[in-house]
Amino acid sequence: MNARVDVMPVWQFLRNDGSVIAPALRLLPDGRIEGHQHVNEASWTLRDGCLHFLTRDGRSSTVFDQADRTAPGEVRMRGRFALEPTHEVWHLLEQIPAQAALAIGISEVMQFDAQGLRLRTSERVRSLLHERKVFFSRFEHSFGDDDSILIGADSAIEPYASFPASRELCTMGAYSYSESPLPVDVSVGRYCSIALGVDVFRDRHPMEWATTSSITYDIDALRGYRAFVAAHREFNGGAFEPAEPPDRFAPAPQIGHDVWIGQHVQLARGIRVGTGAVIAAGAIVTRDVPPYAVVAGTPARVIRMRFEPRIVDALLSSRWWELDASVLRRCDYREPERFAEQVMGLADHERWTPEALTTRQLLLALR
Repeated sequence: MNARVDVMPVWQFLRNDGSVIAPALRLLPDGRIEGHQHVNEASWTLRDGCLHFLTRDGRSSTVFDQADRTAPGEVRMRGRFALEPTHEVWHLLEQIPAQAALAIGISEVMQFDAQGLRLRTSERVRSLLHERKVFFSRFEHSFGDDDSILIGADSAIEPYASFPASRELCTMGAYSYSESPLPVDVSVGRYCSIALGVDVFRDRHPMEWATTSSITYDIDALRGYRAFVAAHREFNGGAFEPAEPPDRFAPAPQIGHDVWIGQHVQLARGIRVGTGAVIAAGAIVTRDVPPYAVVAGTPARVIRMRFEPRIVDALLSSRWWELDASVLRRCDYREPERFAEQVMGLADHERWTPEALTTRQLLLALR
């Protein structure tokens, strides 16, 4: 197993419609392309200040003559596919995190970028998920070889987490499940129960500007609205400079332990839901929820606390969710105050710290 990640840039090779040609490749100093083999991209070179992909017989197949920065330290290059002179076919090279080098040579990798790692669910991927006790339904669930999963770039998934409604994996603690698909940047603690129809707010529009329309910023040629790109090309000669709205993407919600979220709840970005909280069905949660609070309404407000303050303090002090599931046999969970006392009195009051599954571990296991 080779766990080394080189400092040499790693690129994702795409078509202009966003489809992936090669999920991770490197341009080696000797002109070889590592991670992609095709008659049209047999090698690379620099000519006249442009990057050229070359065919096996030495012709230029794609000439990358445009470059821009997509994030600090990251570059995107764009070039026309020269072998299709009668069609507007464009290719892109997007610089991706260095650890994506681990994906080179792994046949199951479909995509690896800032969002996360997408894998075909081959037999060995399915076996790996089974070994790590990551579940996808109440009952046995079979994936096909043409199916895929996406694990968030920063996701950490503990054993006994369950994703019955989604094949996109966010951070999920042990014994938690979500009957709703969640964005991969959401964080969910242990023992959480998330019902159907739960949704997370997307990006905010700039109310402080003269217009809230995303025509002023959502015009990326690869991922923006094609209608906006076409409009700026026609009326502004393609020269319109987008301006990123302030605070467009707030952090995803962070959900504590033992949280119950009812059906059709909406969660604002940037909020924290405290341990032990309950969110009633249909609520729109726009601010932090205190531990062991019951909230309801639009916007949601605290309608009561689950327990008296002394019991809340005892449960929080016990940190019972940090023990393995045997705590539910050894201590009486039906009496919250007694339960907290029993947890604190366990002779073997040791914290359970299972190894969480991450993109890096997946790639290392598949190499």
